[in-house]
Amino acid sequence: MKKNLSIGIIMVALVAGPLYADALAQNSAPTSQEAVSADKDTGRWGKRGDRHFDRMAEVLQLTPEQQSQIKSIRTETREKTAPFKQQMRDLRQEMRQTSSVGTFDEDVVRSLAEDQAEIRTELMVEKARMRSRIHAILTPEQREKAEELRQMRGERRHGRKSPR
Repeated sequence: MKKNLSIGIIMVALVAGPLYADALAQNSAPTSQEAVSADKDTGRWGKRGDRHFDRMAEVLQLTPEQQSQIKSIRTETREKTAPFKQQMRDLRQEMRQTSSVGTFDEDVVRSLAEDQAEIRTELMVEKARMRSRIHAILTPEQREKAEELRQMRGERRHGRKSPR
């Protein structure tokens, strides 16, 4: 059970990384040059996410059918989460405007924070659903390899000092 959970977690990290990068990219205000060059279908990080997916497909030796299924799942998830991401951007903008007026209204800030928490929950559920669907597509050997990669990635991360 622990092994299956670990495998699921690695798949989440491998496949959802581009989605997370896309979410981060959408959360920050792009420069005018970035806005012009952004790919409307995949977001600012789309090409980077595609490279990540290509590397994963190669390392896990995904079949063309698996690649197609996973791309379809990722696209579906991206489309499903787009409204939530827009709501988050809108709420962050409201929060910035509320903070910049010079007076602190705790009720407004709490309300906005609660709305953000609800949206984050929905985004996390969709991400977990995507990971589960992708995990189901992999063979046992691919799951095992994905787990090995996750462990190596974790070791590299723990070796770094946190910037905070």
